[in-house]
Amino acid sequence: MKQFRLNVNDYFSYLGAKYYVHSIEPPKLLFMRIDHEDKRVHEIEYIKLITDPTFKPNNKAHKLLKKEEKKEEKRHRSILDSLSEKHRESVSEKFIMIKPILVYERAKDGDYVSILKFNDSYGDLIKDGEMVLDISKEELYKRLSDKYGKSKRQLQRYVQRYYQVENQLTNHGIEGLVRKSIKEPKIREDEKLIEICHPKNKDEVLAVIRIRKEKEYASIIKDGIEKHYLSKVKPSIAHVHQMMEIACDDKGLERIGYDTVYYLITNRLEPEIKDRFRMGEIASQKYDPILRGISNEIAKAPLHIVQIDHTQLDMDVIDEDSGFNIGRPWITMGIDVFTRMIWCLHVSMEDPSGNKVRKAIEHGIFLKKSRERFNTINEWDIHGIPSIIYLDNGPDFKSAAVKRMIEETLEAEVRYRPVGTPKYGAIIERVFGTINKNFIHNQIGNRKSNPKELGEYDAEKEAILTLSDITEILTMYITDIYHHKVHSSLPLDYPTPTARYYQALEVLGFPNYIEEEDEDYYRLELLPITKRKLSRDGIRFENVYYSSSNLNNIPKNKRHKIKFDPDDMSRIYILDQSKHEYIQVAAYNPPAKDLQGMSIKTYKIIRKILKDIGELVTNQIPGSKLIVKAKKILVDKINQKIKKNKSVRKQALNSGLSLTAVPTEQLKPQNTNTSKSQLEELVERLNNEKAEKRGQS
Repeated sequence: MKQFRLNVNDYFSYLGAKYYVHSIEPPKLLFMRIDHEDKRVHEIEYIKLITDPTFKPNNKAHKLLKKEEKKEEKRHRSILDSLSEKHRESVSEKFIMIKPILVYERAKDGDYVSILKFNDSYGDLIKDGEMVLDISKEELYKRLSDKYGKSKRQLQRYVQRYYQVENQLTNHGIEGLVRKSIKEPKIREDEKLIEICHPKNKDEVLAVIRIRKEKEYASIIKDGIEKHYLSKVKPSIAHVHQMMEIACDDKGLERIGYDTVYYLITNRLEPEIKDRFRMGEIASQKYDPILRGISNEIAKAPLHIVQIDHTQLDMDVIDEDSGFNIGRPWITMGIDVFTRMIWCLHVSMEDPSGNKVRKAIEHGIFLKKSRERFNTINEWDIHGIPSIIYLDNGPDFKSAAVKRMIEETLEAEVRYRPVGTPKYGAIIERVFGTINKNFIHNQIGNRKSNPKELGEYDAEKEAILTLSDITEILTMYITDIYHHKVHSSLPLDYPTPTARYYQALEVLGFPNYIEEEDEDYYRLELLPITKRKLSRDGIRFENVYYSSSNLNNIPKNKRHKIKFDPDDMSRIYILDQSKHEYIQVAAYNPPAKDLQGMSIKTYKIIRKILKDIGELVTNQIPGSKLIVKAKKILVDKINQKIKKNKSVRKQALNSGLSLTAVPTEQLKPQNTNTSKSQLEELVERLNNEKAEKRGQS
């Protein structure tokens, strides 16, 4: 992963001069000039330093990375995504074998978090009464050899190949575990590739198998496996063979042999794929991650463990333009268990989903720069990639996309809350309760947790804050109040999240950070993946055509991996497997400019409207004029219902549309007797300005 950090004695450039880190006094960093008569110790806030455009970390890894990355602007390296699932799993297995060595070496260098990680994850390699640092590398290789059945020499080769790539391109060492023959595969001329897809979702490729048969047999074998074998009815291989024989007869082909079918199913399909589709829940118990609980005590450093969950806020919000009440927003939040600092936040009207989790994680790993964006008194300090991300068992969290995003893109460990054990999510649940009770319930438009407490107070009519207001004042509350409040679960010497965090930084140093120029790299890495066929017309995805002159050298009439942003259909990214990199491809039908910022959900609504009015047939692509027409129809339809139907107003907002009719009952907020919170003093002027604005309109 592309991350950097500053420790004591590290060099860096700032304002055109060279310095080294003298000491760390969170949130400040003390530094001195290198080889200069000025011997003064300077100080600066850490976040301010690393976000200054003149700051550059002067370390070898950073230089090597930047040298390697002089590529075309819209291309993105990804060898691992070029692999089949089988080969990707092989790389993962090798990485699992050598990861204890990599963690051990960092622990030997004095990295405390690596010591914790070794104890947590590789306790089976430590004997009773033994400490990590007591083990020699030779002994560790021997224990790993016994554990995995690989020779010490083979494990050493894996480590050597890992570092050969890592030393050339920081945080890409795992690519060294890919066999050269796989990076540049040689496919026999008489071999055909068959993609085995999910029986109910043809866009999800489960496996790719090779056959040495004429191409006419490919569709017969594909249908036989997808439609018949991968079924909970659990038909025998003999039955599947019979179905394939019938299909061969229908096409006038020589019947396929039973041995061929038996070999393909038993040897070419992964056991997990077969079991999951044929055994159902029994297979889930076998293959799903072990649901381990996490007690508060095992979080021993910042970013060691983060808990993430969703909740609906106990207050209504209004639309920015019209003032209509659009209901209660959802927040996705993550908390650092060790310090109790809030790690990530995302606020929207969108229901819980994998996409919402992705947006929250982006907020957590990047520098937040709350002073610059929201004029907070303090900086929102915590940032970076956690070792363990702890999630609920909801379908939005347990999706394959979310799991892959955490484990492969962030190289973190994902754990799930055991079913029926709410105590394991108690930390994040308490945070939600605290924010609602101590802050939200004191704001205009709140609904309280108990409706009886509202009395005659009408939350819907009183609502005055917008989504952007909620994001702003929650950021102010978290950064300037919550992080500085005493927590009973924290040590008496460091009773607030900020004090606990700064105390840890004095010992461990500042966490790794992601440079602003690399944030787009991570955003692309975190996007979901699917497969689509590339034809002479380009790629058709969600009834939009995408093409570019950069696709000329990519094989046509074959399916390729693509990444897409569910919130912006104007572009996708296609994987050029020969170069192991993604290429940005813009939409051309409809044009990208008409789709800029339009979500997949909104586009589907627009297409449905056009079909309903007879302007569009099922597979037709709408042009620019039709999209504009559909947007107008959608706005008119929503405005007809908008005064009485809150769900329609919410739909309009999630579709990226403005609400135009302003209800007279919401032009002025009514007076309330609710008590003020600390943060209301910060937002009182905002509320008054909004009330005056609506009163004038």
